[in-house]
Amino acid sequence: MMTFKLDELPEHVQRSVLDTWRENDCFPWGEEWKDSLNGFARIAPIDVKRWEVCGWGRSYIDFSMDTRGHWTSTKGESEDWADEMTGLRLWKYLRRTFGRILHKDCPFTGYCGDEDILKPIRDAIKGHPSLLVRTTLRDVMRSCLEAWVEGYEKDLEHWYSDECIREDIEANEHRFDEEGQLV
Repeated sequence: MMTFKLDELPEHVQRSVLDTWRENDCFPWGEEWKDSLNGFARIAPIDVKRWEVCGWGRSYIDFSMDTRGHWTSTKGESEDWADEMTGLRLWKYLRRTFGRILHKDCPFTGYCGDEDILKPIRDAIKGHPSLLVRTTLRDVMRSCLEAWVEGYEKDLEHWYSDECIREDIEANEHRFDEEGQLV
């Protein structure tokens, strides 16, 4: 029986192989993305309610601010600090809360999702506190979670792309019969 590399097959057979591969393959990095989110949530003043990331549908993340014990006003009454903290106070809070982990790359899991979720904080801390005058803590947390969703979506889209599937097939030296069946 003759065997072929993917690029040696006719175009319509290649398309069939790619589509079948995509349908039968499982994204291997989902747990790492979930672990990145959980690592962030252990440090950040948030409570992730629910989320879904899908490369072909509507992705979302719902969260609330967990403000218990984080900040009180000078009068001792609890305030909605997530919407009140801006500017220099926000900048100092981010440095104090996240500063020790920001010196490491991928501090939660070692996976790139850690960097996606931390990028808005890294950017905020690099800038001058005056740049945060119109930005609240809730805004920063929302940006972090949206960056995580976007990074996860991009990773999914790449994994299931024709280019990535071709690279996987080539790297593993898979061969096919003339009808596109893996041999």
